[in-house]
Amino acid sequence: MPNCALLLLVIAALMFGNFASAQNVSVQFLQGKNGKPVGPGKGIYVAFQSGPIRSILNLHTDDQGAVHFDVEGAKTFRVAPFGYVTCGEQAFDAPLKDYSVDDVVNDGLLTRNNCGTFDSQPQPGRLLYFVKRESSSETFKNLN
Repeated sequence: MPNCALLLLVIAALMFGNFASAQNVSVQFLQGKNGKPVGPGKGIYVAFQSGPIRSILNLHTDDQGAVHFDVEGAKTFRVAPFGYVTCGEQAFDAPLKDYSVDDVVNDGLLTRNNCGTFDSQPQPGRLLYFVKRESSSETFKNLN
């Protein structure tokens, strides 16, 4: 029986260790013009690298325009909303921007919003990402 107790203690320590290392991040996609969520079911790609493993997630927004994921120990991540472009966070043809996991988890971040006058405050654990619908000319540029 003492071996059973030791085994349970080791299993509990491993489970707690995995739980403690999990870092969940939320990215909420808001329409820059009015601050409303983009809506449910919008395709979002998230990429991050944890050690030698590169992860690319294909997620879909919930009713609040958000996606939630565990960064699996990565220090930074990138997001790319399908059918949308940023509201001034970066140039249309620029490489995706890296966001610091620590900054998002501890303080929260928000992207630049040149699409309207709506503004918000950072929320710990969340990146507020202001977007607008991709125009047809931007779509064709993506195809080249």
